Amino acid sequence: MRATGHFTQQGEDTGSAIVVDTAYLVMGDRYQPSMRASYRKLIVIAGLGIALAADAIADEVNVPEGAVTWRDDTCSRPWLAGTWSDQRCAMVGLQGMVEQLMELES
Repeated sequence: MRATGHFTQQGEDTGSAIVVDTAYLVMGDRYQPSMRASYRKLIVIAGLGIALAADAIADEVNVPEGAVTWRDDTCSRPWLAGTWSDQRCAMVGLQGMVEQLMELES
């Protein structure tokens, strides 16, 4: 993958990672470049060489069984595996996210 305005190479003590502009990936047409200014955190996905840029990390939560609405159709957003509506949380499918990133970069 090459670096673009939405994906950049970031050196880490344990190697390097592609840093994903998460708002760009999630928001699509509603994305505004000014959103990048709020990023303060990186969520590193071990073993994939990917880090997700985030403005904040609130807390770790346990998702109650049956609370997630899993998606069957992942054509429009392959990274979105499901949602937990009560907490406005997205369940990220890492394989779908990697596939979408590869597609955006090609």
